[in-house]
Amino acid sequence: MASLTAGRAAFDAELSAWAAAGRTATLWWRDGDAAQGNAQLTRLMELAAKFSAPLTIAVVPRLADASLVQMIGQARGVTPIVHGYAHVNHAPETEKQAEFGAHRNLAVMQADLAEGLSILRDMFGGKLLPILVPPWNRITSELIPHLAGLGYQGLSAFRPAPDRRPASGLIQTNCHIDAIDWRALRVQRPADAVLEELTAILRIRRLYPRIPKDTLILAKPIPPGFDPDEPTGILTHHLVQNAESWEFLSQLLRAIAPYCQPGGAVRWLRCADAFNLDGAQSV
Repeated sequence: MASLTAGRAAFDAELSAWAAAGRTATLWWRDGDAAQGNAQLTRLMELAAKFSAPLTIAVVPRLADASLVQMIGQARGVTPIVHGYAHVNHAPETEKQAEFGAHRNLAVMQADLAEGLSILRDMFGGKLLPILVPPWNRITSELIPHLAGLGYQGLSAFRPAPDRRPASGLIQTNCHIDAIDWRALRVQRPADAVLEELTAILRIRRLYPRIPKDTLILAKPIPPGFDPDEPTGILTHHLVQNAESWEFLSQLLRAIAPYCQPGGAVRWLRCADAFNLDGAQSV
């Protein structure tokens, strides 16, 4: 089973350094591919409630049904956002999977995203936040300037956002840590490796800009425009998590919990706060 052992000391030391500096590391949590209410989603929400961690759920508009609306509607601290349109791959076989890649007609993609937002607003009402998570975390740059005009206020993908304000009226807040190894049959990655990544990005956020710009962050150099104030995003996938994945997630939340006391080194953010959406409905 997944176990946080060797990486725990460095993780605790990093958060102690945040506390010693009188600073608070902000975290947010996004889960993906939601369409129906099910036992896995119930388990995820129970973990979020147990550790008082606000949960953001990316919902696929064309697949969402009444069971999901009921489950999210009854939950506190859970925010639905928009996960593409139908979660269908339109990329050629020679390219990575994408629903909103450069290979599709721009007007068609805009129509899909407008309809997707409308569908979920009808389903969730004011509980929905107009934030787009493109399937597979991929979106053509040509589409981004049109998102605000379609009603979106936020964009979320993966790895540190190269620009927190990628277009007028739009804020980008990404996820950074994914414990699933998608290249190896969707299994849990080594627990310590995931914890080391989380520790590394927190360290870079704390020390930036006092570190060399070529420092590796999640196996890549720090991107231009790196924003140390971007909340660190934890990405989960309730539909594919196995027993080891669930155990790792529980241990990770348990490791973070002692630092979440008032005035502590860590603060979990609601989705609205992660995207600086003033006046958004509290959940």
